Amino acid sequence: MLVDQQDIHSATLSKLRILFFSFHYPPDQSAGSYRAKELAEALQTISKDTEIRIFCSQPRRYGVKFNIQQKNDFSADKNLKVVRFWAPYFGRGPLASVASYAFYFAQAIPASILYRPQIVIGTSAKLLTSLVAAIASKANGAKLFLDIRDTFADNFFYFYRWNKRILAQSLILGIENVVLRCATAINMVSLGFKEAFYGWDRLLYKYGIEVTNFPNGITQSSRAIISSASRCRQKNDKASSLNDFFKVAYCGNLGEGQDLFTLFKNLTCDPESVSRLISERICINIYGSGSQLENLRELTISSSISGLLEVKGIIPRDEMPIVYGESDCLMLQLGEFSSLSMVIPTKVFEYCATNKPIIYGASGFTEKFISNISGAIPFSQNNPASFVDSLIRSKSAVVDVVERDNFLDSFNSSLILKKYSRSIMTAAGFSHRIKPTTIPGSFSSIESGSQCKINKTVA
Repeated sequence: MLVDQQDIHSATLSKLRILFFSFHYPPDQSAGSYRAKELAEALQTISKDTEIRIFCSQPRRYGVKFNIQQKNDFSADKNLKVVRFWAPYFGRGPLASVASYAFYFAQAIPASILYRPQIVIGTSAKLLTSLVAAIASKANGAKLFLDIRDTFADNFFYFYRWNKRILAQSLILGIENVVLRCATAINMVSLGFKEAFYGWDRLLYKYGIEVTNFPNGITQSSRAIISSASRCRQKNDKASSLNDFFKVAYCGNLGEGQDLFTLFKNLTCDPESVSRLISERICINIYGSGSQLENLRELTISSSISGLLEVKGIIPRDEMPIVYGESDCLMLQLGEFSSLSMVIPTKVFEYCATNKPIIYGASGFTEKFISNISGAIPFSQNNPASFVDSLIRSKSAVVDVVERDNFLDSFNSSLILKKYSRSIMTAAGFSHRIKPTTIPGSFSSIESGSQCKINKTVA
């Protein structure tokens, strides 16, 4: 009876405190920042008597500064608060990232101890955010939930295995091992990550750690805006269109993970492919930023494709639908690393919301996932002849908009993240804090071309 009274007391007289770690948060432009915002808002929507604190850095990704008037941002009902820590921008690369995270870490850990959360969540593409979340959970005796958006240890190995930086691989694997064992549950954003964590299922089962798959997706509002913008530009005047260039757009990160520099550098060494681009009147616009930005810009100045390739740089996220609408084709590529054959690029969902053909260079699970989208045309990564072939094919590609809509119905991010939020609350032992509402609909994810439920699964 005493236990029951204590439970009632804690449930009614005190708020559940959730601490959310995400190094990047809007207005920073990254897939992780927007996922963090949506997940935090989903938690706020489905829970009662709960307050959420988001520990992030001051927005400065790619060195772009934003005018943030105040350090902390509150939601309308004051139960969701964003706490921004100052972390200087040292540039791109692993060492620069570690230096920035050191400043974030030194401020976030003491603040977490003062806050005393009962649930800690870390959404992470790099290991460092997961590490901060794990330390905070241990320091506060809180339940830890990791949202894994990338396989950092695998990426590090494949990116730097011929570099002296590979000496840090053992340390990274050791940290990853400790961090994952601290978790109550681990969410893998892509089912393809199973390959990277092969053999972990037995270890996770031993420690009673739950594994879930709640993927990325797209909100209904973003989907509607992109769809509307992409349909505004129609080539009704055939005579005029003959004089227009066929416009191809790439929108996203410009780093080693995409390796666009190698693709276009190889293209400059293939005069026949360049001639075909010229004769087909195809031009390519690159939007984004990353470690290869300056190298790509140099190609546009002093190479045979200088008149065909233009690097626009980073633009505000709300201008992207306009870019999609003004383009005739959209492209993406992932680098030729095994670790990148397991991901689901978030940009795919935005591209899919348009009526434009998509050309893509990918392999493994990623290639199979994208191949399910109507109007998606593959090319061999970093192969200029294959790349140009796909561009020419895209000029006559037929896009089934209804089929794309059906595909995106399975990836409504608002519904997926509400379901993920309920999973977190239940696994943490706070199901009584969930509002008595039912989330409609079912979700599915595609694995090896077949439908696979993404409801939580126990490892």
